[in-house]
Amino acid sequence: MHRLRLGLLWLVMLPLGCGFQLRGAVQLPEDVSRYQIQGGGALLVDALRARLREGGAEIVAEDEAQLRIQIQAYDHRRENLTRNPSGRVQEYQLLFDVSYVVLDLRQQPHWRSEQTLSVRRTLAEDDQAVLSVAREQETLQGEMEREAAGRMLSRISASLRRRP
Repeated sequence: MHRLRLGLLWLVMLPLGCGFQLRGAVQLPEDVSRYQIQGGGALLVDALRARLREGGAEIVAEDEAQLRIQIQAYDHRRENLTRNPSGRVQEYQLLFDVSYVVLDLRQQPHWRSEQTLSVRRTLAEDDQAVLSVAREQETLQGEMEREAAGRMLSRISASLRRRP
């Protein structure tokens, strides 16, 4: 029994010792702790705020921010992906595009990084369950915005590490 406990403890601790992090955990730069977010839809902004707070950052007013994330544009689209032999759509591709600018407010002139990213999902059409497909699309769109927030912060973090 004692060996079993030690074995389980070893299995749990092994990934922690090698620097393993859960997928989605964003490592924010230590020298930037106060962020401001401008623009964007409520779900995307809420997801960004939550991810920033998880990373130990503070969301502050414009005059206190070290870094500003300006969401320039964001858009959900749905495109036909496949059709059945009778010409009806069988699958759609859901797309979420977001363009944003990151400004380091500590530097004059401000360091600036403009970026765009896209998140894609496939949605199967079901003529028998139109309402459930609509709910599934809504759920997927929310997941896409949360994924976009995580990817944005990963890119921002990487950009800040590479900046001059």
